Amino acid sequence: MLKLNHKMDEDGKYFVPTEGPLESYQTFIKDEMPLNDYTQIFGLHDNAEITSAINTVNKVLAVALSL
Repeated sequence: MLKLNHKMDEDGKYFVPTEGPLESYQTFIKDEMPLNDYTQIFGLHDNAEITSAINTVNKVLAVALSL
């Protein structure tokens, strides 16, 4: 089990893994890293995710309407 080291965000969801062999890093990425990136890790507000989703939907709908 990897111990928590330096936290990369306030919530502690992103942190630096303990030094070890390649397999320990692969396990860390597979088991410990969140599947979806949180906006806080990039220094963005929570509303940035909502804005991004709205923009994506608008682009998809624009393509569907153009067809």
